[in-house]
Amino acid sequence: MNSEIERFKLTMENCAKQTFEMTGRVNSMVIFLKKMHNTITVKSIPDEIMSSIPAKNLLAELIREKCKDPLNLAVALITEVNIRDENDVKTGDGLMLIVSSRDGDDLTIYEVDCDNKKVLGVHYDEQFNEDRGRFSNFFESVKIEN
Repeated sequence: MNSEIERFKLTMENCAKQTFEMTGRVNSMVIFLKKMHNTITVKSIPDEIMSSIPAKNLLAELIREKCKDPLNLAVALITEVNIRDENDVKTGDGLMLIVSSRDGDDLTIYEVDCDNKKVLGVHYDEQFNEDRGRFSNFFESVKIEN
């Protein structure tokens, strides 16, 4: 990841964690980093979209379409996830941040305590890292400019 996108990722991590610690909830949003003056565009994602599989699929396709714009350097998706054990039993709540660029994807999941509005730390989940599903590879169909 280049330094511009790395700064964007760190800013998005800090923003997501601070917002959670103030509100005690994860506000789903998509953020685009534009080439021109490193401007960002933030779009809130309604809970209704994130609770419907067809709506999430449509959202992922819309993000992929926006990533075809050569002015978009990166996109960040912040949303809540359920943390599950190997038996697929929910064991906790999480905040997920995916930063996608032409260099690839970077996924971070934080375990959170909603009752106490605390970010507990990074949660490593091999399954999430191997199969990020619909919200990954947003720039896959975009050719790298020479």
